[in-house]
Amino acid sequence: MLSSVVIEPKKPADSCVIWLHGLGANGHDFEPIVPELGLPDSLATRFIFPHAPEMPVTINGGMVMPAWYDILEMNIDLINQKIEFGAPSTQWWSQLATAVAGGLAFATVLTLVLTPCLLMLGRNKHQK
Repeated sequence: MLSSVVIEPKKPADSCVIWLHGLGANGHDFEPIVPELGLPDSLATRFIFPHAPEMPVTINGGMVMPAWYDILEMNIDLINQKIEFGAPSTQWWSQLATAVAGGLAFATVLTLVLTPCLLMLGRNKHQK
């Protein structure tokens, strides 16, 4: 079971809020929010702020940090103003980027190695 910060109400709880923190944080980060909510004592709400387990996070170079799940990739959609983590469109962009990088590497070899060699072969044939 995960360790967590639990804030109990003054009387027996009749409701509960489980509040998850973000990447790299822990349950203590939101602990100060409870009094700021200004909830009446009549609600008797228990607050539970669990701590995520520590794990390597791929998108952060494999750095070990508190995380609820591994984030493999990120997709930034400027038109719809959305950021998605590990979305299917991210996989498509990743494949496209790999293809473009491979094409550029191939074009570089053609331009810097093969083209000068072919030009020299053609030049040598004309000189004979």
